[in-house]
Amino acid sequence: MFDSYYRFSKVGVDKALNKKYLKEIITYSFKSENNYYLVEVEVYVLDIYIVKFFLKRHKRNPLKYNLLTKENRCSKVVSTCIRIMLQIHFKNPLASFGFLGANIIERESGYEESKSATKRFMVYRRAMYALFGTETFTHYIDLEHSAYLMISNKNDSVEHIKDKAKKMFDDIFPELAD
Repeated sequence: MFDSYYRFSKVGVDKALNKKYLKEIITYSFKSENNYYLVEVEVYVLDIYIVKFFLKRHKRNPLKYNLLTKENRCSKVVSTCIRIMLQIHFKNPLASFGFLGANIIERESGYEESKSATKRFMVYRRAMYALFGTETFTHYIDLEHSAYLMISNKNDSVEHIKDKAKKMFDDIFPELAD
């Protein structure tokens, strides 16, 4: 299901100035059959990489993560993001990854999916377990917020990274804190 992917390229690195935890944002791009996509990888302390993607034409749209493309290429797009993650992990074996499965918002129909256990989150979770398993990463999920964190088992203390990551993201995103 996640075998094929689009060719991608790194298009830039922006240093995060005056951010407490965020170090930089690495941007990649790829083209599907009909659209251009951007993948932003936020690099945080503790070697945590948060992967986000959206259509290039939605870059300035505040709902860019919530919109459907209507392209029906989900597995190939997700697989492309996974290839980027693999490239990062190859260069940095201590790299850990996280993401949120954004809820779907359809402006035309007025439909807004719950933020808990979103469809996107469920697809991403399935892909992470299928393609990464538990030998390389320890997986943590937060169904209520559709949040996912995979910590590299090469780290000395996976639990320590998890606890520090939770504190960091609670500080950055207080709306997600318990």
